[in-house]
Amino acid sequence: MIEKLEINKNCKVLEVGTGSGYQTAILSKLSRRVYSIERHEFFKKKAVVLLFKNYFKNVVWIGI
Repeated sequence: MIEKLEINKNCKVLEVGTGSGYQTAILSKLSRRVYSIERHEFFKKKAVVLLFKNYFKNVVWIGI
C-alpha cells in the first residue's frame, strides 16, 4: 500500500487511524511530515510513546 503512494521526502502525509504506530513510523521515514489521527485514546498514547521514544520527530498528532 505504501509503495503505491510513491512517497518522497517532499511529501506531507495524512494517516487516518494510527493504530500501533507501525505504519506511521514507516511513513515518517519516507516523507517530510506525517499528520496522524487516532480516535481511540489508548492506541494514540501507546503510539506517541513508541514513536517519540524512537526519535520520530516529524509526526504531528491531530486530536478528535
